[in-house]
Amino acid sequence: MPVSIIGTRGCGKSTLVGFLHQSMEKYTMRDPEKFAYYMDRDTTDVCLNKIRNRLHSGSFPKATARGDFQALSFLLSFEATKKDFVKHIGKEGLKALKNALNYENKLVFTVFDVAGEDIEEFGSRKSVTKKLKEIFDSNIMVILIDCSKLTEDIKSEKGRDMRRYDAEMSKILSRYEEYRARKYPDQELHPIVFFTKMDMLDPEIVDILPNYGIKDLLDPQKEYEEERVREDGEKLLKTYLSGIYQNFLGSKVVNVDIHKAMYFFSWAGVEGESGVKPADEKLGVKWMEIEGEKGSEQVQSNIYPYKHYQEFLSHLGDLSKDYSDPDEKIEEYLKRDQRKKL
Repeated sequence: MPVSIIGTRGCGKSTLVGFLHQSMEKYTMRDPEKFAYYMDRDTTDVCLNKIRNRLHSGSFPKATARGDFQALSFLLSFEATKKDFVKHIGKEGLKALKNALNYENKLVFTVFDVAGEDIEEFGSRKSVTKKLKEIFDSNIMVILIDCSKLTEDIKSEKGRDMRRYDAEMSKILSRYEEYRARKYPDQELHPIVFFTKMDMLDPEIVDILPNYGIKDLLDPQKEYEEERVREDGEKLLKTYLSGIYQNFLGSKVVNVDIHKAMYFFSWAGVEGESGVKPADEKLGVKWMEIEGEKGSEQVQSNIYPYKHYQEFLSHLGDLSKDYSDPDEKIEEYLKRDQRKKL
């Protein structure tokens, strides 16, 4: 089940993948009977050597450059029936990987990461079009809204940047909706909206939110509350990014209903800090205690809203009940990765 991530350059796509990977680690440590995952060699290299190393050393991953096309694949298993799936990976080779086929709901979760500029040019260059078709064919679309673009000062240069961003994102979404409406008029879409860089919101903007103050907003232990998150997310869109919001509302006219999307928040915290993160401050990293079935374990983690990412994974688990990949697709995925290692 491919998942596409759509957003402008520098909006936090790679950071989101990094936090998602950290959340997978914690989830499977807490309850390996409920969730397990496996990464192919290329994905392991990107997630561990490039993204995680930068995040754990206090820096953000590099933004996806124009012309860059990155596909990261994970094998996700929900409601598992086998124990210690992850523990055996690497010890028994392909035989151990095939044990994943005994998990009830299985997904080959492929995340496509592409620069926003390339999406804008969709249809104008054959090389771009071929790659972007893989993204636009995804039934699960994750839209990233960059909250660092928002400002109360609409007459300032940043205000002009905010309006340009609103127009750019609206154009990207229109490209996607036109394609989906033409090629998949009757196929259901599962949209997801992630508001990224919420730690960079001006305090005056946070004050208008109906539910979350700055303390709650940047609390890594705060439980995910779907309706409150949706209400605050829609308030941000209506007030500051009306072009994007009207695009969401109008998408149902062409049977691509983005308005029904689930909403999530994302931010990167500094240990001991709250409010707006200073631009020159390093990202916070701490040891986090995970309660598992055999006691507690310590894992190194960035400071971010883990509960939102956990709920996102649970949402994928719910979708896997209807979109579970067939055994043939998973076996092909495992064989492909095995050939890479030879």
